[in-house]
This record gives sequence, C-alpha cells and structure tokens, in this order.
Amino acid sequence: MSTTMSLTIEIQTKREEVWGLAFSLDGREILSGSYSGGWFRRWQVEDGEEVGTVSNMPSGPVLAAAASKDGRWIVHGDGNVVVVRSATTLQQVLRVREHTGRVDGVDVSPDSTRFASASADGTLRVFSITTGERLLGPIQNGAWLTAVKFSPSGEYIATASSSSPVRVWDANTGSRLTEVARPSMNNWSHAPLAWSSDSKQLFFVTPDGKVTCHDISTSNVIREWLLLINDPGYCSLASNGTFIACSTPISLSFWDTSSYTRIGFPIKVVGGIYGVALSSDDNYFACGGHGKIAIYILRNILPNHDGIFLDPTSRLPLMQVSDEVFKPWIEGDWKNAEATVSQEIGDRSHHALANRALVRAHLKQWDAAVDDAKRVPSFPVSSSSCSPHCILVPCHQPIAHRAHRTRRRAVWSKRKEAFTPSF
Repeated sequence: MSTTMSLTIEIQTKREEVWGLAFSLDGREILSGSYSGGWFRRWQVEDGEEVGTVSNMPSGPVLAAAASKDGRWIVHGDGNVVVVRSATTLQQVLRVREHTGRVDGVDVSPDSTRFASASADGTLRVFSITTGERLLGPIQNGAWLTAVKFSPSGEYIATASSSSPVRVWDANTGSRLTEVARPSMNNWSHAPLAWSSDSKQLFFVTPDGKVTCHDISTSNVIREWLLLINDPGYCSLASNGTFIACSTPISLSFWDTSSYTRIGFPIKVVGGIYGVALSSDDNYFACGGHGKIAIYILRNILPNHDGIFLDPTSRLPLMQVSDEVFKPWIEGDWKNAEATVSQEIGDRSHHALANRALVRAHLKQWDAAVDDAKRVPSFPVSSSSCSPHCILVPCHQPIAHRAHRTRRRAVWSKRKEAFTPSF
C-alpha cells in the first residue's frame, strides 16, 4: 500500500485485473473481484490492509459488483451466476443460476429490494434480493449486454451493449421505453452509464471517449463532450447525480451534471482503469486496474468538493473557499458568510469575489452581486500559479449571467404572487 497527494491509497492486488468494486455503506471498506476469477477480497480504505477472508470464493470472472443502499447486501457476478452476499459477513445468501452467458453487469434498486443482471447471453433479468425469485425477464436485447443501471427513482433500468443501442426499460413491467444512444464502436465497458438525480437524463460514454447526455422522454441528445483520450478502450462512469466521474485508460476527470463542465484538471492514470466505484457518502472514488486499486479522497482532488458547482441558486460555493467562509455558507448563515468572505478580498482575490457574488445573490442583493461578478478577471488564472488541485476561475460573464438569471426569476416570482388571487 502506498500514498501520494492525490492518489491517496494504492492497494496492491498482485497481478489480478480488478473489475468488480463496491464500497461498504460506511465507506470504510471496499470489496473487489478479479477478471480471472477465483477471489473476492475485502480491504480497509484507511490503510489498504486486507480484512479477513471471504468464504465461498467465486470460480468465474467478477466483472461487476454493487452494494445496496441500505447497507445489507453486496451483489456480484461469478461467471454465469449472480451472487448475493451479506454486506457485514460476506457470507453467500443467494446464488442465482439463470443466465447462459457470463454476467457482465449488476445493479441494486434504490429501495434495496431488487437486483438486475445483464449478461453475455443478451438478456436482462430482475430478481428479488431476499428470495432470488425472478421478477422480470428474461428480456431479450439481441446483443451481448455489458452494463445495467437503475435510475435513482427506481422507475427505469438502462442497459448498454457491446454493439446494440443503449436502451431504457420500465423497471416494473419490463417494457422497452426508448433507445438513447448507439456505440460508435464495440463497447466492452462494464460501467458506461450514469443517471441524473431526477432520473430524466441518462449519460453514456463510448469507448472512443465521448460522453453524451440524453433526455429519456424524447431520446434527444442534450449535450455531448469529448474526454481527454487518444487511445480507445474501456471507459466508465460513476455518478452521485451532481457530478460524474469519467475514467478512460489514461485519465480520470470529474464533470458537473448541471453545467456539463469539467471540475478541476484531469488526473493522469498509468496502467488503465477497469472497474470503478463511488462510495455512498461521496467521500471516496475507487478505480480498479492491473494489480491494484487506487482510492481517491475526493476532497484531496476536488477542493471543497461539496461546493464546486457554479449555480447561484444552490447552497454551495463556487470554488476554493476558506474554512471560515465555508462553515456559515453551508449552514445558510449568509450575512456572516458575506462578512467573512469580504474580509478575504484583496488584490488577487478573484475567487473570493466570485463567491461573494453568489452569497449576495442568496441575500437578493442583485446589483451588488452583479458588480462583484463583473470584477472577476475575464481570463483564467495561469495553471502554473495554481496548486495541482486548483480549479481555474471562470470569466465573469457566466457568473454575471447566472446572477441576472436568478434575479429575473425572483422578480417574475414576485409578480406572479402579486397577481395571483387568494381565495
């Protein structure tokens, strides 16, 4: 086990290619499975030490793993079998033998009552997590399925395939609702899907490094962007609904799901990434590679990652912010936050000005907010003057635009209230 500034913990797993990854509910442990099969292991996140032994080791490839949100279950593939384990003891609870091909994707429903599996036999199936009873399927896809993902609402299931379109299914009836994307080439990634927090948008990453955001009600592409990649391979996504972690064979980057902009700088990766996992408390992000697991503490690579999103209507800071400002900000004590951040404004305090603009927008001091936004430099700070984890300051126009937009919404809301009759 070794540590660096951004690569907080690196767990050496001998020569195994690590694919299936899942965090425990409290984020203190991570479980991993290998491509070659034969082991499923548990590690402490804090120091990377292996924890105990796991009985009933898998005999086939463990290409996917998922943890239930209630902290009770771990689901993973084992060749053609789907295994359900107790999250506390890792004892096997169920072994479901229904697929005729390798299980490449698994996921657990948000209410922790069902799990879905996607297989090389081209079928999607949904089971009870306590009894193993099949609730849906086999739903024929017509091509090798590599990934499956429940929407946060639990209403939908998305599947990705090696060659056929990404499809969205009704999680209760199994009916196909829409097709939202077609891979640009054969896609063998086992985690290329992510949902927005409202379950209305689906993100999909292709192995040539393009991420597309789709409106599932219309199948229209809302936005797409190209990751920093020049060697097609396994590309994966993990999301908490607010940001997306995008991995390629050579880089790891984070993106805001509301503005579709990159957060901070990409992180160079050596040795490739196969499996990915995000802890339920959003503190850790893990990447499985060849003979290792890299665990990142998000606060080390995303400064004040609780507050990096450019949205004056949210309760979160824009970028770097001191602890003295962050505390009243997150508590909603806007007057104290304004007073504290004002004390930090100096000759080179562009980030403090930007943050004060958003604080003043919360206080409905619209003109003052726009004035602060206009004082933010219209050029980004040189990366040479920033720390490796510094976020570049955006130009003042987007901040001013969002402050103006927030003001217009407030004025319109007041007008509506004034002309709405009361009964």
